[in-house]
Amino acid sequence: MVTQPISPVTGVTQEDQYKNLFGALAHENSLAWSPDGSKLAFAGIQASSSVDLFLYSSLDRTVRRLSSGPAQTVDISWSPGGSYIVSTGATDMHWAQGGDDGPATEGVWVVRPDGNGLHEILSQPNHFPNRLGWVNDQSYAYIFGNMACWMYGLSFMDVQKPNHYSLVPGPMRELAFDPNTGAALVGVSEIASGDARFQGCGPKLDPGYYLFSVFGNKPSQKLNLAAPPLESLSNYFLAWSPEARRFFIASDKGITTIDLRGRATQLNLSAQEFDVTRARMDFVRASPNGTELVLFNDLGLWLSGPDGSIKPIFTASNNSGAPDVLWLPDGSGFLFTTENKLYRYLEKVGRTEALTGPLSAPNFNDWKLYWILP
Repeated sequence: MVTQPISPVTGVTQEDQYKNLFGALAHENSLAWSPDGSKLAFAGIQASSSVDLFLYSSLDRTVRRLSSGPAQTVDISWSPGGSYIVSTGATDMHWAQGGDDGPATEGVWVVRPDGNGLHEILSQPNHFPNRLGWVNDQSYAYIFGNMACWMYGLSFMDVQKPNHYSLVPGPMRELAFDPNTGAALVGVSEIASGDARFQGCGPKLDPGYYLFSVFGNKPSQKLNLAAPPLESLSNYFLAWSPEARRFFIASDKGITTIDLRGRATQLNLSAQEFDVTRARMDFVRASPNGTELVLFNDLGLWLSGPDGSIKPIFTASNNSGAPDVLWLPDGSGFLFTTENKLYRYLEKVGRTEALTGPLSAPNFNDWKLYWILP
């Protein structure tokens, strides 16, 4: 939301200023509804040189400004009970154009919905914190990119104290997180002792996969799996499915599932069939009851049944794959987008049909599917 003329910033060209401002407004999670649906926290500009945090109340239809300052407000999130609103202050929205993870940031801020208690809870310049999920109404787990170390860190934040502590004593390459139980699956790559890129990383775990608890009430568990590769994140992905209540590892070894006890099961889908270098981080969608899985990448889709059988559902003709998959609420099938069309697969008849298309310009294929009223 932009309500009034934008104030100029000394020493910054108008073009760069506008790129920062509108980059922040278009950033993911630039608005968030409160858990009870009565309030909307959003990023906006009102007679200033920065994007700030605002709050709209649907009860009295008022708008309140909750923050001000030189940084751009991005990545807005409510605590589960609606007691706090957390956001990140960005100083350069185009940091990611150089190939790094996220915009350059100056810290993370928290405020109550009534505007009281605004303060910084985390100061980590240039380390963009990716909030994984809240574990209660005042604490959340997050990862952050440490560019000096070319790795990631996993931490736990209490917004009331505030304090935070590292959950993984050292760098890691990839992670998946279950916000309901606080369980996290972490991949730690093997690092050569003389590799100068990682000299500032500090202590590190032995290479491999680990299960952690962000609550700190369970010891870490190292799994009996080979360590993930170091040089390319495109060689493996980790994911969590709340419906299946399992973690998933897609690698050049195929696809492995990990339950919350750390038990591993290899799916009957070879690395040749499911090319992990053509996959995305969210490469799996489980049915509502968690018994069936849709696995997808740029080459097509596969359906895994309760008995472990896997069959191909769709093969993309131009390597566009399926950007997103959405199960029908009753579990009778699923929707997916590919090749600029919306498709539906119905299990009972085993048929795929195109519902509509083209959806947009021919070269656009980055869609997200949501249910508004199932």
